[in-house]
Parts: sequence; C-alpha cells; structure tokens
Amino acid sequence: ALLATDPTVDGLKTGHTDAAGYCLAASSKREDMRLISVIMGTESQQARADQSRELLNWGFGHFTTVTKAPAGQFVSKVPVWFGEVKEVELATGDSLQILTDKTQKNKITTVVDIPESLEAPIKKGQEIGKMMAVIDGKAVASVPIVATSDIEQSGFMSRIWQRFTRWAQNLF
Repeated sequence: ALLATDPTVDGLKTGHTDAAGYCLAASSKREDMRLISVIMGTESQQARADQSRELLNWGFGHFTTVTKAPAGQFVSKVPVWFGEVKEVELATGDSLQILTDKTQKNKITTVVDIPESLEAPIKKGQEIGKMMAVIDGKAVASVPIVATSDIEQSGFMSRIWQRFTRWAQNLF
C-alpha cells in the first residue's frame, strides 16, 4: 500500500509473525535527502503503512540536508617550500553535507584546518587538512582538504637557497 500511495517510497521490506506483529522497513527519497523508516509490532498491514508514512513525513518535515561545500570547491592557496612552484591550490576532497534539524540549518558554520605552508613533494589528491561543519561549537561533520596538483621537489641548488632564505626569515 505504501509503494502505491507515495511515489517517493522506492524500497521496502515487509514481514509478519505472530510474535513480532506486522513489520516494515521503507526507504524514501525527497530532493537530496533519503530517509529509512523501521516500524515493528503493529496490529495490521494498514497500521504499519500508516505509521511508516507518518514517520517519513515527520522526518522530512523536521530535517534537511545542508551542503556547506561541494566536492572540489577551492579552499585556499598555500605556500610550498622546496618545490618547483611556490604555492599549491587546495580544495575539498568530498562534499561537506550535514543532515540536521531544520531549526539548526542557519547555525552551521565551517572551520578550515590547514598548515601555513607545505614542503614539496606534494601529490595531487594528497590530504593536507580538513574542513569541518560546526554547530554551537561542536564539529558535526568533516571532509578532507586536498592538493589539486602535483608539486615536484625543486633542484638541489634551489633547495639550498630556499633553506637559507627560510633560515634567514626565522632570524627576524
């Protein structure tokens, strides 16, 4: 009955035993959010369908998926020591998505944790840091921040010069 009456329901498993009653696990997708309801111990097929529908409607009514950063989003450029190039671009390695109560969605902030500089060699896709979704001071999700390109180590003389430059900068 649930598959026929709710086009967003795309999967389910029913069951019945005298001991367990009528049971149902149902999957529903609306927009970019999927929820699963599990109903156990009801008195009839209709009751399990009604309770599942009610639970799914409640879930979709009270929760939402918030995307704070899509996969591949530019995050920052970071200086690179001892490399053939002087900086590397960083991006999110995955999409930063959070399933949250609708009342909390405007409270979500992001925090980026990356080093001030890096040393070559660096490989494309190498994890450099992380981006976290934060609600009320608590991290609720995180994704890696990755290098968007390979950075090869510079030649021997260039590395010597860069080491001297770095040493001199640290003096002052």
